[in-house]
Amino acid sequence: MRRLHQLGWLLFLLSAVLYAWAGARAGDLLVVAGSVVFGGACVLFLVPERGRSGSARRLSARRSRARPTRRAP
Repeated sequence: MRRLHQLGWLLFLLSAVLYAWAGARAGDLLVVAGSVVFGGACVLFLVPERGRSGSARRLSARRSRARPTRRAP
């Protein structure tokens, strides 16, 4: 699932680049500025995914799948 999440954000980033390119060709600075801001936001969402090491991701995944412990009555 994490791989699909990354793919989604990369596609958003690609769309921001394409919109910026189209805005530049049309001479519309507002579209270019909006695309740059949107692309920057996409990058900010992708940075935490790249920053964690493989072992930290595996540990986090194990913790999220762990069963909750029961308290004794």
